[in-house]
Amino acid sequence: MRLGALEGPIERVLSAAAARSDKTIRWIPGTERNPVLCAFSPAGTMVMADKAALTDQVRYTIYNAGLHAGLYKKIVPHDLRYGSAKDTAYLAPIQGNGLTTAHVAAALGHSNNALRSGITAHYVDQRSENDWERRVDTQYKDVFDNAVTQEVYKKPMWTRVKLGQMYKGAGTETSNSTAKKRLREQKLKEHEKAWMSRSGSGEYLQASLFLTQRQEEFCD
Repeated sequence: MRLGALEGPIERVLSAAAARSDKTIRWIPGTERNPVLCAFSPAGTMVMADKAALTDQVRYTIYNAGLHAGLYKKIVPHDLRYGSAKDTAYLAPIQGNGLTTAHVAAALGHSNNALRSGITAHYVDQRSENDWERRVDTQYKDVFDNAVTQEVYKKPMWTRVKLGQMYKGAGTETSNSTAKKRLREQKLKEHEKAWMSRSGSGEYLQASLFLTQRQEEFCD
C-alpha cells in the first residue's frame, strides 16, 4: 500500500481477497507487473518498486524477522511452506466442505497433473471453506516446534570506541573497510548464535522432560 500497488486500508484489502474464490490479493490497474517483493537500495534506505528482491534480501529479512519475533531457531524462507503444511495437517476433517481433494480427483478418474493444474477444481466450481480462519483458530503443541523465547533479542550497538577496540583486538587495519565489515558481520553472527543457544537450551530441556514423562506414563 505504501508503494501505491494496493488501495487501502488493510481491512478493505483483506476483505476483498476473502470475497474472491481464489483468495488472492490483486494489485490496482497499472501496477500488475510490479514484483510482490521489492528490492531495497544498496544502502537500505529506499524501496525500488520496479525491481524484484534478490534471494539474499528475502533470506536476510525473514531471518531477522525471526530474531526480533523471539524465535531462537534460524528461520529460512522455506519454513513458511513448512508452517503452512503443518497448519493444514492439524486441521480437523470436515465432510462436504467443497474442497478439491485427491479423493475428488480419484472419483473422477483425474490424474495428479489434472488435480494440480486446476482441472478438477472446475468440476467443483470453487472452494467454500475458508482454511485461513481455521488455521488461526486451531491450537496444537509441538514440543520440538520453533518456540518463542521470553528473552528479547537485542542487536548489539557498538560505539566508535568499542569498534576501535574490536578492530585492534582482532588485528584488523582500520584503513581496510572490507576487513572491518567482515569482522563486524562475524561478531554479529557470534552474538546471534549465543542468544539462540542461551534461549533454546531451556526449551529443549522442557521438551525432553515432557517426552520422559510421557514414556513413564506409557510404561505404567
